[in-house]
Amino acid sequence: MPQIDISKPPLEVTRQEHARLREIYENRKARAKSLKQPFSQEFIAEKCGWSGQSAVSQYLTGRLTLNLEALLKLAKALEFDPAEVSPRLVEEMPTTYRYHEPNEPDGVADNASVLGYTARRLPVIGQASAGRLLEVFEEQDIEEWVTAPGPTGPRAFALRIEGISMEPKFVDSDKVIIDPDLEWKVGDFVFARKDDNTGTFKQLRKEGDDYYLCALNENFSPRYLRMDREWIVVGKAKWKLEDL
Repeated sequence: MPQIDISKPPLEVTRQEHARLREIYENRKARAKSLKQPFSQEFIAEKCGWSGQSAVSQYLTGRLTLNLEALLKLAKALEFDPAEVSPRLVEEMPTTYRYHEPNEPDGVADNASVLGYTARRLPVIGQASAGRLLEVFEEQDIEEWVTAPGPTGPRAFALRIEGISMEPKFVDSDKVIIDPDLEWKVGDFVFARKDDNTGTFKQLRKEGDDYYLCALNENFSPRYLRMDREWIVVGKAKWKLEDL
């Protein structure tokens, strides 16, 4: 199996991660079939502690970007070394996550649980720049910081809303906390990015097998953007910050 080249652009890295995960899944599926053992996305979701197979499907297809907690749950359910799929996420393990298994001696690893966080300062990024997050961080092009109102994942940031597409719930210059380490679902407010680094903040909706990015403002055009393979959900909105 090819190794992941973590020096490649972030989008290419995530594509490789999902490809590796799909390959492992298909190998485990074939093995289970040969042994006449139960195996399905629903079966894996149950082992991960998820309510349905949707999350498994989204991780396999790349619609949902892997985070560390999901990686560790899938690694246990599918029996693989997390580093086989995502070296970049494994690097976060010593400082961000801990293993917890109360029924095993000597802290044998099981599902990951997030450590408690102290208040963190998060960078504020405009929608026009948020599509190229890593470049912004590397260039240190951050002029404003805010304090997170609660626990966040290590990649969280504050997104400054631009425009009228999400009125009246979100208006121009509002700030929302985007957390890439949260699982998203239909109905959530998300920041999504295209291959060309175009980014947008919208509500996620689904019709049939298709996902759409929906503007709340009924007078905004286009109100619906169908998500094709060029789109990827960067993260889910967790809080809206309000100036007092």
